[in-house]
Amino acid sequence: MASSTTALLKDIEHLMFLGKYNESLTLINGLLEKDDLSKTELLLLNFYKSDILNRFGEYQEALEIVDDVLKSSKGMTESLIPLDALIVKGYALTRLLNHKEAYSNIEKIEQLLETQTHLPAKTIAYRKALLLEFKWWFYFTKGEIDLVKETLNQFLSLAKKSGNKRLITNSLLSFAYYLIDIAGNLKLGEEHLEKALTIANEIDNDYERAKIYLQYTGFYARQVDYKRTIEFAQKGIAIAEKEGYKATLPMLYFFLGNTYSAMNSFDQALEYCLKALAFRSSASWEIYPLRVIGYAYHMKGELELAQEYYLKALEICKKIDEKRMQPWLLFNLISLAIDMNELGKAQKYNEYLQEFSYKTNLESVIRLHRFTSALILKTSSNMEDWIEAVKLLEKLIEDEELSQIMRFDISFALLEVRVKELQLSPNQAFLVEIQKQITSLLKEAKDSQYHELIVEIYRLKSQVVLLEYDAENAVKLLNSAKALAEEKGLQILIQGITKEQEQLEKQLGMWQQLQEKNTPLVETIKQVKLDNTVKRITRETALEKRDEKTGEIIEYRKLFTLKI
Repeated sequence: MASSTTALLKDIEHLMFLGKYNESLTLINGLLEKDDLSKTELLLLNFYKSDILNRFGEYQEALEIVDDVLKSSKGMTESLIPLDALIVKGYALTRLLNHKEAYSNIEKIEQLLETQTHLPAKTIAYRKALLLEFKWWFYFTKGEIDLVKETLNQFLSLAKKSGNKRLITNSLLSFAYYLIDIAGNLKLGEEHLEKALTIANEIDNDYERAKIYLQYTGFYARQVDYKRTIEFAQKGIAIAEKEGYKATLPMLYFFLGNTYSAMNSFDQALEYCLKALAFRSSASWEIYPLRVIGYAYHMKGELELAQEYYLKALEICKKIDEKRMQPWLLFNLISLAIDMNELGKAQKYNEYLQEFSYKTNLESVIRLHRFTSALILKTSSNMEDWIEAVKLLEKLIEDEELSQIMRFDISFALLEVRVKELQLSPNQAFLVEIQKQITSLLKEAKDSQYHELIVEIYRLKSQVVLLEYDAENAVKLLNSAKALAEEKGLQILIQGITKEQEQLEKQLGMWQQLQEKNTPLVETIKQVKLDNTVKRITRETALEKRDEKTGEIIEYRKLFTLKI
């Protein structure tokens, strides 16, 4: 090799270690224009380029370049280039969710590693750790969670043996992802993040730092700490935009958009999730911003657009056989169909969700299907359907694995059905008990700042207070519901509230007459439509991430314990 090229190759390797991929790529492209490169130099430059493209999320282009490297390096038994190129190829295939080829490639790497017994232990540990850097993700996307943990333990151990601080940083970060997003162990996850950030700062690697900030956004989102979530997302975005980290940047945009969605800032949620989608990325990842965009349009009352984005995400799920988000997209589509009064569609999606629950046999999916079935039954005017809905909801409320948000939603749905029962069997004692339950649930919703639920409870309460002729309070409750819905941009709820306000305005005279006559409850109840018009209340936030084997695994806050 020419001495100048050799020196530049070492510079490139060092810059890549520091995460300075744009600078590395500039040097690589400059050297590739030279006419006097040796075969080994040319192969190394293209290998480095494909590795950088992987880090930028350009997986298909990386795959094309590394395939050429593998073809040209065939027979180079004394060189590590074929092994290193296979590792880069495996990373790209895994991120592209090409499971069949990825698995075959992993087997080739493992077989080749077995033949490298003559190499120093640190060199072998380094290559094995590079393999595990993407192998755990392969298992994760396949839903093989037990193997994820086992592989991450090996990754952490081998990264330490290799002595490579970039790999050690990434192994700690990957394990933190598992602990926070899958195992729900936030304390231990935070410890791993702190260790990773310390090393990333020590080696001054902005690439790893940006990824750590990304994981911190998920960590704080799960604690409903939106201020810190936004702070770390913006820190990561500042680095990723400056350095052109095209793989990390869209994920940071997504987390920021998802956080704004959780805060009911739907215009900002759309802005950042649409920014995230503008990047070329793996199909599996696009599901997440597509779903949040669908939800934002849903809450803004733009139901056709909501349906379009939900269906786009569902189509990708089906295409790649994605199991984690698919049931939740079906839940979104069922809720949307109910809001659009298209109960036939809702039933169709629910049947598909039931098939999916049989196929996966996952408790989290079975639980979700019970809930959606109850939501559909609740829309019926048939008493037998109400009874069946109550049975399903009461069974669900006993489940200790429920997240706080879902427990709220189930409790409210059960409360709605109970209120409906007053139409058929008016009873003063039953009414008093329902009022107590509404008050208790409203307090819990306010403590958790669950704005959609607060709005819905105000609406339901406005109907219940009418049973005691309190039209003035009913008007105040609807005004409070509308004011909060307007503040939080919940257009889908505002539409229903406005209709209820108009109806109540027309009936004020009638309620005054009923009050003057001291009309019995059995007669009063005939004048009230005890049926909340909006059946969908679950919000979309980073809180909803779930593991397909263990179901609800993140403990957000103290679980809601009201038994209705």
